[in-house]
Amino acid sequence: MELVCRGGPSPTGATWLPEFDADIAAALKHNLTGRLYLRPALPDTGRDSANVEDDEAGDELEEHELGRNVAPQKSKSDEVQRPLHAKMLLLDGPGGSVLYVGSSNCTRRGLGLGGPTNWETGFVYRLTPKHRRQLDPLLSFFGPATEVLPDKLPKTVKPAREEDAPVPSFLSEVTAEGTKVTVRFREGEKRPDDLVILMEIPSRLSEIGYWLVHRQYSTSEANEEIVRDLANCPRYDKDLVVLAPDDFTGPLLPHVVVEVRWEGHNATFPVRFDDKATLPLLLVGRKPTEGELIEYFLFGREPGDDDGDGGDGNGLPRPKPDGPIDTRRILAYFIRRFVQAIPGIEAELQQASYSRTALDAALRGPTSPLELAERAFDSVGRPATPYEPKKTSTAVGFQLTEILAALLRSRAKVEDESLKECYEPVISRCRELIQKLLSIHPQLAEGAFHVYQDRFVGGGA
Repeated sequence: MELVCRGGPSPTGATWLPEFDADIAAALKHNLTGRLYLRPALPDTGRDSANVEDDEAGDELEEHELGRNVAPQKSKSDEVQRPLHAKMLLLDGPGGSVLYVGSSNCTRRGLGLGGPTNWETGFVYRLTPKHRRQLDPLLSFFGPATEVLPDKLPKTVKPAREEDAPVPSFLSEVTAEGTKVTVRFREGEKRPDDLVILMEIPSRLSEIGYWLVHRQYSTSEANEEIVRDLANCPRYDKDLVVLAPDDFTGPLLPHVVVEVRWEGHNATFPVRFDDKATLPLLLVGRKPTEGELIEYFLFGREPGDDDGDGGDGNGLPRPKPDGPIDTRRILAYFIRRFVQAIPGIEAELQQASYSRTALDAALRGPTSPLELAERAFDSVGRPATPYEPKKTSTAVGFQLTEILAALLRSRAKVEDESLKECYEPVISRCRELIQKLLSIHPQLAEGAFHVYQDRFVGGGA
């Protein structure tokens, strides 16, 4: 902020007058994505505070405290600086929620509620219902709210001591490179005889599955380093029951943690990725359904915006199905909505084509064409749900082909070669899914579907 607003003493020396550099302030505001309100903070350190009446007392108490604890800075200029001490204020009401983050105290002077006011700087955000819900974990971390009264001290409670959770101290580190996972044990530490190390399999729609990275037996070698390739690791469910090979259709992407089980304990251990570009994209919470992904690209509605109450995320109920018939379980209507969502996929990719990080997230993230392709492939032969119909192999083949065609069109519009590289693994995965579908349903390789596929994405899809 010192580049935006500076100041000096008034002619009488009693107050401080701000001086704005309008050009720098305008450039800063243009480069920031949020709403910006520029007001200089009061550099009180080393200055005498203004004389105010008792009934106007407020933030000048803080002024005295800072003046005592912060020594004047020696500088070639006369400018006096003070440290930033930001606060957060959250206001909830019938009209919605507003979040303020800045230097203002929750006082009349700090918030400019009348009388003498301070110079402050901060951001004001009007929160959507979804963003307001995202603050709930932060508020719960701070504990229950306490009402502060002027004539009553707030209650204090001595925190209860929590027992330390068990940790796998016998592990030194776990690293991932490509599909290979390396587990290193601490030298001299005894390994539990029942040790099991699992890694969660990504892109599974319902039940959680794991790769078995290591299982300790009494006859196991005591190597301090174990290397496993996920392509060769057996797959189990949470109860360590072997999964059928056909149950897994996702890519071989290492997870960011492993699950360690020993002597009745269960803990997670972080996985280090030396190549940060290979870090997998994570979805907080449950994975979106295929219908939610279609609605995201069609209407921009984030999965889970209704918070389970059937709303649209803005406090309004979702529109009911057209007419007396619920069309959500009719395949023709479902595919029509999918087709209408295709332009949304291409628009999303075009908007993200300004950096590799943004484009990679749009291509492979939790609301991406790759995730939609995975969900569509997983739906082959699945029974109908209350919100999605039973799909035929032809319908799924059509969806995968259209997603692939959208990716090819989007890549053709990108001029930067480094950005085009982001498309390659996603396009390859879509082609792989199509080939798997053709191997399971060979009748699709002939007739009208073959002609359609050859025309839109080439016969080598």
